[in-house]
Amino acid sequence: MNGATPGQGSWSTVRNATTPPAVPGAPTLRAEANGQNAIDLHWDPPSNDGGAAISGYEVHVSTTGSQNSYSRLTGPSATARSYTHSGLQPGDRRYYQVRARNSAGWSDFSPAVSAASLTGVPAAPGLTATKNGSTEIKLTWTKPDDRGSDIDRYHIQESDDGSDWDDLHRSVPAGDTELVHDGLSGGTTKYYRIRAVNGNGDGQWSPTRSATTDAGGPDAPVLTLTVVGDNQIDLSWTAPADNGSSIRGYWVERSVDGDEPWERLTSSNSTTAYSDTDLYRGMTRHYRVAAYNGAGTGPYSDSESATTTGTPATEPETPALVRLSSVGRSEVTLAWDAPGDDGGAPVSGYEYEIARPCEGNPSANCGFKGDDIKATTGTSARITGLSTDGDYHFQVRAVNPVGKGDWSSPVYATLRPSANGQLLASPTTITVDEGATVTYTIRLSTAPPHPATLNVRARGPAGSADLRSEVAQYQGKILIPNGWTHPHGADWSGLTYNWSQGVRVTFTAPEDSDSEDDVMVVDHSVFATPYNHYRPCSEGTQAERDQCRQDWDDAWASSPYRHLTGPSVIVTVRDND
Repeated sequence: MNGATPGQGSWSTVRNATTPPAVPGAPTLRAEANGQNAIDLHWDPPSNDGGAAISGYEVHVSTTGSQNSYSRLTGPSATARSYTHSGLQPGDRRYYQVRARNSAGWSDFSPAVSAASLTGVPAAPGLTATKNGSTEIKLTWTKPDDRGSDIDRYHIQESDDGSDWDDLHRSVPAGDTELVHDGLSGGTTKYYRIRAVNGNGDGQWSPTRSATTDAGGPDAPVLTLTVVGDNQIDLSWTAPADNGSSIRGYWVERSVDGDEPWERLTSSNSTTAYSDTDLYRGMTRHYRVAAYNGAGTGPYSDSESATTTGTPATEPETPALVRLSSVGRSEVTLAWDAPGDDGGAPVSGYEYEIARPCEGNPSANCGFKGDDIKATTGTSARITGLSTDGDYHFQVRAVNPVGKGDWSSPVYATLRPSANGQLLASPTTITVDEGATVTYTIRLSTAPPHPATLNVRARGPAGSADLRSEVAQYQGKILIPNGWTHPHGADWSGLTYNWSQGVRVTFTAPEDSDSEDDVMVVDHSVFATPYNHYRPCSEGTQAERDQCRQDWDDAWASSPYRHLTGPSVIVTVRDND
């Protein structure tokens, strides 16, 4: 009965059955920093595998930790218990979750954990150096990675050679990205580097960068003066820094009182010295010097002054032999010689003054008023635009750096509107040896209708020892200096001249062995009325003589020469000892 208990049936065939597994529980996750660029993750398997072996894990990451912000980071194997999240930046914070899987599926995510990579010193900034003219270099840089810790400041250093470094600025504000290094000289090369600083310390130095300022004008020389006697001051100076461009030369300037105007004396290509010999005794002058190069002229040195030795100079004496060298219808040429004594300072020029005819009375002269003074550097002046009817006076004085001398004695000219003839002399300037004879010719360009009287008058500065003559004028007389002679004696009043051929005048120079020249200046003029014009009317009856004189008067009254008066031409004769 197959061992069956009486009354019971037989057992069925034995069969086995297993309940299906469940998803595992959530793993336990931990996170910690692994230096500045990684975070290490560690987890424990879930305590309940759901009845089936764990087949793997999946790690998700988020930068914010907010819901739905996670993404898959990696899928470790079933035996893995850790993972290193690398490639992070210092101070990066990340949020993580992990879940396990078995044959039933994925478990829930573990509670989120977070960690941050460690912070560090900043990375190296990017640096650029650029010249900014001749005195500045501009530095610019890019903000580096702060390695998780905010930058506090920048530290900049400069060097002349790229090896020995000095601090330029230790605390540039963190927000700045440029700095101007100023106060440099032209042509200066500088090297630079920069680093950022945060709470963790000094960052890396940037690569070295350099720049060279544009060449600039030279620095100011240092000037020294040395007095050398009565008329010389020597200047010397140090060669200054050229600021990147070789010095080409120097400007030397002089001033009377150290203020404007400055007179430029010279430029020198290479020397650092100059001698000023354009001076006189007891003279004070101020000097300055500047160097120049291809970039321009540098600043001037400090002004220095010096005074030559000797008694200070004075104003010059009166010019010698002031005269009218020619007289025309509406112009004259005024001439003179340099004064015998310039006062110890060279004559720099002359002033001449004109006294014009009185208004309404041209035959009278109203004298010098001080309002018609003109200047010249020569020893003559052509004065044009004068009235053709009037009496003019002229005087001259010399000028030197000290001041103005006294006025000369006046010379005069009387201009008339009908003075059409021209008095000519050949020659007008003569030099003769002592005891020798000098001859020249005076003639009129057009003969007058009747004989006219030539007036010859020797003159010169009052009291002149060289001229030694009296100044006088009267009809028919020729006055000459004492010691000078002529073949006709002192009175030519009986001579009648042939004006078309001219009058030959002869003088003999005195033999006085004078160490200085004897000078005679001779004015020649034609009188307004002919001398002794009644001489042909000395015969006949009284009525005939009267008629003759009337005819003469009428003829001369209609002559253009009736107004030819005053100096017309001058001859200067020098006794050359």
